Amino acid sequence: MSTPMDAPHLPSRLAFLCLLAQLIALPLMPAEGSVAVAKHVVFLGLGVTGLLCVAVDALRGKAIPALGTPTDLGVLLFLATALPAAALAQNPGMARYAAGLVTAGALCYLLTVKSVRQPGDVRALYLAAFAAAVIVSLLALDGYRRFLAADAPELERRVWLSTPLFAHSYLAAQYLVMVFAGGAVVLMRARLPRVWAAALAGGLLIIGAALWVIGSRGAYVAVLAALAASVVLYLRASPRPRHRFVGIALRAAGLGLGIVLLAGLVTWVGARHGGSGSAAALEPVARNVDFSRLSIWRHTVEMAADHLVTGVGIGSFDTTLPRYHSAAAPVPHAHNQFLHVLAERGLLGLMAFVFLLRCGIHAARKAGYALAEDDERRPLLLGAVAALSAALVYFLFETPLAWVEAGSLIMVLLALVTRAGCASRDAVAPRATVAVGLVLLAALLAWVGPHWRDYARATRLAADHSVRLSLALSAHSTGQASEAETRLDQLVERLLRADDGFPWRTEFAQLAAEAQIAAGRYEDALRSYRLADRRVPGTHRNLQAIGKLLMELQRYPEAIDPLRRAILSHSGPESVETYATLGRAYALSRRFEESWIVYGDLIRNHFLHVERPYLLVETAHLLAALGRDTFTAKEMLAEYRRVAPDAARDDADLVELERFLDGQLQRHRPPRGAPT
Repeated sequence: MSTPMDAPHLPSRLAFLCLLAQLIALPLMPAEGSVAVAKHVVFLGLGVTGLLCVAVDALRGKAIPALGTPTDLGVLLFLATALPAAALAQNPGMARYAAGLVTAGALCYLLTVKSVRQPGDVRALYLAAFAAAVIVSLLALDGYRRFLAADAPELERRVWLSTPLFAHSYLAAQYLVMVFAGGAVVLMRARLPRVWAAALAGGLLIIGAALWVIGSRGAYVAVLAALAASVVLYLRASPRPRHRFVGIALRAAGLGLGIVLLAGLVTWVGARHGGSGSAAALEPVARNVDFSRLSIWRHTVEMAADHLVTGVGIGSFDTTLPRYHSAAAPVPHAHNQFLHVLAERGLLGLMAFVFLLRCGIHAARKAGYALAEDDERRPLLLGAVAALSAALVYFLFETPLAWVEAGSLIMVLLALVTRAGCASRDAVAPRATVAVGLVLLAALLAWVGPHWRDYARATRLAADHSVRLSLALSAHSTGQASEAETRLDQLVERLLRADDGFPWRTEFAQLAAEAQIAAGRYEDALRSYRLADRRVPGTHRNLQAIGKLLMELQRYPEAIDPLRRAILSHSGPESVETYATLGRAYALSRRFEESWIVYGDLIRNHFLHVERPYLLVETAHLLAALGRDTFTAKEMLAEYRRVAPDAARDDADLVELERFLDGQLQRHRPPRGAPT
């Protein structure tokens, strides 16, 4: 996919190896805790190292691929819009950290342009991405196997299919769909030896099976759109489209038949296990449209309207959105690449992004005509176009550029496409230009470097908090109170140091609060949660925790306000405990009428007593305190005995409450013979 030129020198070869290492390492490094930060460091570090290698050749006067195409300009403009968005961000710390990730993506593009020289280089990059995708798919399929073996509920499919490499199975789908689409086109169009064709087909079956069981409906649409885009480009650029259309149709039919058979096999395997593991596209839960994204998009537009020119700042989306959108869990991105860019970078960023997409589409068309007669490089180009088309479809409902795995692959593919469509890349770069570029890169790294260092230290301190907390609780349960207290104090101290080292996130303060609760330090935990609430106001998790802590401290009237705000921030099924706690807070503050309104709403409208039968008893207690609806209270206790017979069997408090209610009924029973 590159224009032939002289054999590259050693520094440029080292730069290519850095690019190859990126494509292998990023999808295969774990995505949790401090290791996730290490992944980002590898991304940026390999990019800087590779570019320095290229700069060595440039400063020595060697001919290397030059910049100057419209796509190059689009990437530069898109990078430039991140700088004012970072400088004026709502969350300055995360903005500078995110600026380093944007820089790493731009360096990935530059490395591809500068170090890819021959079609063999492109094949090596494709092989690296393909091998990584197969490994990711095998892990996802192993999760699917365990999902079937556990006979887990369908709603837990995403959790079981999540792997250490991707925290969410849909994030893996964004990466896998590009590799699958590109590999399918290469298999159809390239004249591969039989062994390589069989290996590619086997790998595609594994990746396709993983995509099917993940159940992302967008992935299915993306694959179809990608295949269609590659066919259209091929036919438009082919000098004999009519003669070649039959061959394309036959190969596409064969691929489609393979996909149908694979889907049927996976669905049959799921049906063998009671239907819970059948293909997600056939599940009722998958047929229900998730309208929550419409709410996220609407509130994202509202947020963008308040920061129209430069946006809220890169890396600041999830810490700013809670002021506009209420949810039980943080929303890390806009579920739409265009809206995400508009929110974080404003109109300037969105205009640069649209310009970059336009340049990429033009480069693909130009490359298609340039390589119309090149049987060696044209299949590689068509594979890249198919992969980018799949990513473009995902731009409508996800944010692939926000994740280093998919984002880096997109930048590589974009560079390959624009490289293929330009026949005048080879040039000797002026030494002054190279020197200025290195100075600017050094200044940018100096600007973001301290925040990367602080964030890495903080995540390292907090990385094993769950293990340390489990050890402390285990020591407490075995009667080793002194050791448990020491472990908890050490854990709290580490988490507070992490929060002091990078006070731009809420996670460290929240983790410290959890450890303080385990240590019985409720006042300290309350201060930690209030600190988290000040940083990201109005989140359901923080407000709910503040209310529960105030209840634990028996400060019932104070607990009412944060609990009410928590319900206002999110009133979905996850807020049932918050409703119940608010009802108790009202009751213990002797505001029985408000308490009855809360409990009555829970019982009448949510039908949650089947999963939480204690609500029935609490509501009966409340009605007894109010001295009303005694018959309703009795019915609730009868329902409680029905849905929770084991808990009700030896409950002395329940027996006493029933006697009290029977006495109430006896006193209010009309005399015998009186008209009713």
